[in-house]
Amino acid sequence: MPTREHSRVQRNITVVINQDYAEQFEVLPELTVRLRETQFLVPDLAIEDLSRPNQGRYPGPSEPVFLCIEIKSPDDRLGKLFSKCEDYHAWGVPHCWVIDPDRKIVWEYTPGDAEPRRAEEFLTGPIRVALPDVFRGI
Repeated sequence: MPTREHSRVQRNITVVINQDYAEQFEVLPELTVRLRETQFLVPDLAIEDLSRPNQGRYPGPSEPVFLCIEIKSPDDRLGKLFSKCEDYHAWGVPHCWVIDPDRKIVWEYTPGDAEPRRAEEFLTGPIRVALPDVFRGI
């Protein structure tokens, strides 16, 4: 089950994206995404590129979002979260972030990466978030 730190990270990222990127991206917490007819996942945060609105209804969307964010809960295994990123990439999601609030570590993962890359100061790409902002209040 998610912790207070998990919730704070989710809130912090939502605030930053809504402040800095509201015209370009929409933050969708706990959105069920349909990877295949019978495969569904629920990223902690799904980020939609507003220039390419997603189609589909529940359970949906039926088209890939721009970014999926997984925030580690105490009972999660990192390998499982990275495996979810592989599923998101196979579906067409170009960016995935995995965040460990307890250790204050963040990984970025794109389809072309051999393995996830640890972010040192910022999450990068079209959405740039400073790590102190991710972990504010933790």
